[in-house]
Amino acid sequence: MPTMLRRDVTRFLLIVLATLTSVGSANVMADNTAWTRISVFWNNGSLPPPHRRSGSLVLEANGQGTQSLVQGYHVDAASTTKQDFVVAAAKLAALSEQLRKLKAFSTRWQALEPHPVGGSMRWLRIETASGVIEIPPFPIAKQRERAAEIIAAVKAVVPALNASEMTIDAD
Repeated sequence: MPTMLRRDVTRFLLIVLATLTSVGSANVMADNTAWTRISVFWNNGSLPPPHRRSGSLVLEANGQGTQSLVQGYHVDAASTTKQDFVVAAAKLAALSEQLRKLKAFSTRWQALEPHPVGGSMRWLRIETASGVIEIPPFPIAKQRERAAEIIAAVKAVVPALNASEMTIDAD
């Protein structure tokens, strides 16, 4: 093979290789990516402090989790309720499979632009060894239902908590 042709083929292959390795971004993972932490955040919008609620749910891959609820805008001991929980290994495995089926790891999640102003919102963050996947509060229309299904799948593995006000729902 002539030297110039070999150089052109080598450049082409390097460009293809660089393109293939850059396709995976922090927001797109392989279908079989194992997660290390899943966090769901929510709030009921901009309301006067006595009516404002926000919260979070953090689930570690080992099954340990914490759910927090904040009344008002200030996070302190008086306004925050926290509860720890444990999810069984079988439920974690089922959740991982459900996330894979719902393409949580392989979707390039996109935010609706412009996004709605006001009202409640929920969003999710999945941490993996190779990056972070974020499902925005307002995904584009074709991703909205699947995003809600993913949040519902996470919610379904959380054991019933003692405090009735502890909820993953923003409304």
